[in-house]
Amino acid sequence: MRMRLTATCSMLGTALLSSCATSPSARSAPKSVPSQASIEVSRCEPAGTDKHFGSWQPSADEVLTATDALPEICLPKSGRRSAVAACQTKVKQALVSVAIPIKSDEGPAECSETFAPAEWNQRHFIVARAFYQYGAKFSGTVVTAELTKRSALHVIENRGLTESCKTPPTRAPADWTSMPPDLQAFICGWQ
Repeated sequence: MRMRLTATCSMLGTALLSSCATSPSARSAPKSVPSQASIEVSRCEPAGTDKHFGSWQPSADEVLTATDALPEICLPKSGRRSAVAACQTKVKQALVSVAIPIKSDEGPAECSETFAPAEWNQRHFIVARAFYQYGAKFSGTVVTAELTKRSALHVIENRGLTESCKTPPTRAPADWTSMPPDLQAFICGWQ
């Protein structure tokens, strides 16, 4: 089943809007989403709770801040924020997985972006993992944004999941080598 997810709490009408504002999961509902192109979404679901590093749980707005900073990997940049926000609202949580159909001559094809948090030394990261399926072929890409108090700073990009991240990747933070190896692996998509 395919659907267009473009609504947010602010677009859903007054009855649902009031429940968005008063529900215990209101922290998970995004505050505002600028108007963007809609994306045809084939799947929207909560991200697995097993995929995290540390105990930090980001708000929906923190995830959306990261999506704005990250390069396009699966979801088109022009509609990514709207699709992620609508999925967050639908599943009532900040960390989601959003899939879209893609064109392929090799049979059914889709790509998905799944968001996971990482925390280390009072620093917060949002790891976006893209997974591509073209018929029986699979590949992946990982991009990570480090959140600061006001914005997100793109940190690392691991297209095709080919780099082991044993050496500092391009655009890695200056203190990359002092980060724990399991955090490096998580940010690079190997864990």
